[in-house]
Amino acid sequence: ALVRQWWPLLLGNILEWYEFGVYGSLTKELSANFFRASTFGTWSGFAVTFLLRPVGGIVFGLLADRVGRKRATLWSMRGMLFATVAQGLLPSLRCCGEASADVGLVLLIILRALQGVCTGGEIGPLVTYMAESAPPGVLGVGTALFLLCVYVAFVISQGLVALTVLVLGPE
Repeated sequence: ALVRQWWPLLLGNILEWYEFGVYGSLTKELSANFFRASTFGTWSGFAVTFLLRPVGGIVFGLLADRVGRKRATLWSMRGMLFATVAQGLLPSLRCCGEASADVGLVLLIILRALQGVCTGGEIGPLVTYMAESAPPGVLGVGTALFLLCVYVAFVISQGLVALTVLVLGPE
């Protein structure tokens, strides 16, 4: 019953962490396509998302105080979805040449920043809602489900990256 009630929240959490797992697994490809083979640049692009989470917590926390937690959380989820999908549509060095790659790199950093802000605005309200709505006696199990989703997401991302490389080859 608990999973049935929370499945949209749990699925959203899995998708959020899935993207981080894919980015981490494909750093070599991201480095070649966006960061001109700079490992430091690639990992800095990864770090931007985590560095901006506290900002998102503050921004969306203030927004939730004004418009309500549900609306603020939905806005943060939409922002996360937009940023994630848009990253998959960016022009890269290999496909579109140098000028487009520069635009793609700038947009990638902006989208990762948006993703970080939105993630920061999403985690607090979701965990709070789960804690508030958990039936008596299953609060620990309920909140552990949220954290379990992180591990599930990494397993799925690693599996799909490995399958894609197996089917399409390392290039």
